[in-house]
Amino acid sequence: MDKKAKKKVLQMIPYGAYVVGTKTPEGTDHLMFGTWLMQTSFKPALVA
Repeated sequence: MDKKAKKKVLQMIPYGAYVVGTKTPEGTDHLMFGTWLMQTSFKPALVA
């Protein structure tokens, strides 16, 4: 992804409610509901 585009997208994260998900190598889904989100890294692009 273009650096400028990635920066713009991460800066546009709105306030609200979020569902954050991940999948284990075995295929199990894990979901978390949260009302707070922050950027933790540009490379790779990560949020917490």
